[in-house]
Amino acid sequence: MKGYKVLFLSALACLALLSACSERTLAAREGRIFFAVSEHYQDGKEGVAPSILLSMNTEKIYPCCNYSIEAYFQRFLFSLSVDIRGIRQPDLCLTALGPASWGDFLELDDGVYSLELSDGPLNSSYELEVTEDALTVSRPSGHAPADFASPEFLVWWRYPRNSFVVLCGTMEDTAWIYEDFLQRLRGAVELEEIEFPADGELGYPRAPEGHYVDHPARYFVYDEEADFAAAGEVLRAYVRDVIGQPLGVSIWLRNWKNESFRSWMMDGALDK
Repeated sequence: MKGYKVLFLSALACLALLSACSERTLAAREGRIFFAVSEHYQDGKEGVAPSILLSMNTEKIYPCCNYSIEAYFQRFLFSLSVDIRGIRQPDLCLTALGPASWGDFLELDDGVYSLELSDGPLNSSYELEVTEDALTVSRPSGHAPADFASPEFLVWWRYPRNSFVVLCGTMEDTAWIYEDFLQRLRGAVELEEIEFPADGELGYPRAPEGHYVDHPARYFVYDEEADFAAAGEVLRAYVRDVIGQPLGVSIWLRNWKNESFRSWMMDGALDK
């Protein structure tokens, strides 16, 4: 019996130690919270429609980039609430500076939702409008501005169904490739070009990065999935016939389901 008592007391001591460690790793929030309502792909999957993501980041930057916000999310009909409990310190530190973060994917039909973020006695209230075209955050009428939680942006332009982006980067002496490829693409596949407003955020890049010339992104809508596959074949032929030799040139097609055709990954491309 004495041995069992020793084991029992040891187990209690371990539980107490784990409980103390757990309490120490959950710290109070410091500074403001920035939240966002946007579209992303769960686990970075390809071939799937984007999902609505509600995310938060702290204003404070922590010594590890994997600190997290402990929060409890609730939804009741058209009411959304996030109760912030504190900041969780990770057991293993990823040694790069960064904010503490939290995120949850939501399934929301079109409509207007109330969105409340709270931390103890502090509350910030917003309205979220979900439409086919955009996710829009606004302050309810009659509510004073809150300094506890603020939106990173007010409008997120959603991925249009059957849409894709063309991203092209070149050298200065090969800048002509941008318009040349677009002309060939539109001549081979039936597409409708679309534009997004200059304000607000969107999932598609507005331009590529890292080239001598980063051309503005161009956006198109197609009728059937086979049309995007045909666009990829146009790019494959262009790589073979035109950009197999010039260095510093890349063309990237990415559609609303996170599927891509990349010039630098195609046969005949020398700039890999």
